[in-house]
Amino acid sequence: VGDLLIKNANCPEELRSWCNMKNEFLFKRVIMYKGVKKNYVCHVRLREGKFKDDISTTGIKMNSSTINPMIKDKMIDIIENDILKCEHVDPINVFRKHKDLERFIIQQVKNGDFTFGKKARFSGMKGYKTSVYQNNAGRSCLIWNLLNPLSKINTGDYCYIFNTILYNKASIEPLRNTYPEIYDKLISEVFENPKMPELAKYGLKSIAIPISASVNKIPDWIIPYIDYKTLTNTHLQPLISLLPSIEFKTSKFSGN
Repeated sequence: VGDLLIKNANCPEELRSWCNMKNEFLFKRVIMYKGVKKNYVCHVRLREGKFKDDISTTGIKMNSSTINPMIKDKMIDIIENDILKCEHVDPINVFRKHKDLERFIIQQVKNGDFTFGKKARFSGMKGYKTSVYQNNAGRSCLIWNLLNPLSKINTGDYCYIFNTILYNKASIEPLRNTYPEIYDKLISEVFENPKMPELAKYGLKSIAIPISASVNKIPDWIIPYIDYKTLTNTHLQPLISLLPSIEFKTSKFSGN
């Protein structure tokens, strides 16, 4: 490459030995995130003259701390072995594995694994720039505390947050028969709380699960009402965003 460069640059032959070329990276294959600068995943074969066989991820997409470590490892495996290192990329096979990961996440959550929620920290009733009711994390922790006074999330504690499909009183109606005690608590503490009327505006759009010795799984009553589409999209967004790079066209319409 160096010889070709100096020859095409019309460098005199007697001076060509003066020219040195420094190699930073050689990527055997690289895939870009559509519409995002400096976010890509690549198969590195050379780095500053040294042979490598590494998978390198650049940017926030794959390196975000909100991604469940187990899911991140599975996505990296798909990207490494089914996109970057395979001779011929099969987009349909990649998409099938993406759907398998979706089902895996849903099953884990249905089994009560709360580590697939979004990790957040409770800053207390007055620890937010806006009111605690307008902040999703703060409101989620407050609702948990109202429903579970014996296992509260204290100021400074971490928790996992799940979005739900329980927006209003009509949506919690099925709980009247399956979990009547929870139904009554939701009515009195969330939808008709005279001391905190602001809660009714947001309903139970999300709820926090504390990281504590007293709580080891997601409460059974909330599992059927978790927003699984939003949950899986959040975890698998780094993989979903790469699909257009392997000629797998995704719909421009949202799930809504």
